[in-house]
Amino acid sequence: MLKGSELGESIKAAFSKGQRLDPSVSVAVLREVLQVPPEHLLAHDRLGAAVLGELGTRQHELTWHGIGGPELRRIQGFKAFARAEDLSGAGLVELVPQLPALLAARRELRAAVQAQPDLAFLIDAPDLHLPLAKRARKARVPVVMLGVPQFWAWRPDRVRTVCRDVRLALCLFRFEVAPIRARGAAAHWVGHPLADEIPQPVEPPSTTSDLRVAFLPGSRPSQVGRALRLALPEL
Repeated sequence: MLKGSELGESIKAAFSKGQRLDPSVSVAVLREVLQVPPEHLLAHDRLGAAVLGELGTRQHELTWHGIGGPELRRIQGFKAFARAEDLSGAGLVELVPQLPALLAARRELRAAVQAQPDLAFLIDAPDLHLPLAKRARKARVPVVMLGVPQFWAWRPDRVRTVCRDVRLALCLFRFEVAPIRARGAAAHWVGHPLADEIPQPVEPPSTTSDLRVAFLPGSRPSQVGRALRLALPEL
């Protein structure tokens, strides 16, 4: 797992020798959260803030424009045109009332890329950010993506899109690195934000010959509620 200082070096190494980030025009296009619960958003918000914070210690007066959660908005030089937590939701019922704000945020992101900043920093949200990365590539704006699409789970073709449009991929899982590097793109494993949130057991669990099964009904409260009502009688 890369530390903050190594992340800074990885991002610097992805660009041509001698190139410098202009503090007046850098852009951070930060996690837009279609169908993502707020608690998931906040984990990525903290990870993104750690990266931008480290960059700020290496080059002062950087300016970032984008969508950010509470941690990112605390970063010096970060100017948010939308709050990420205001754009979060799960399902049509929650998202439809937010549609005007979501569309406005997307327009702002596209305009930021067309202004040709020195860097587009994207966090997860592939349905929004992969098309934006394509726009950035055509505008000759280098892209760093933190949290690549889970191409190993579904839609494996997205790995080609990442390798074509993203200058540097910062992967949450170690096994994501090799397929990206195999296609000639730069990738580094940075670890998953939950690794620092979940306490590790001090002592290993006692061994037993009894079969044990973990039932994981989902990650969102609405999913858990629906799944438990159906599954508990059968368990």
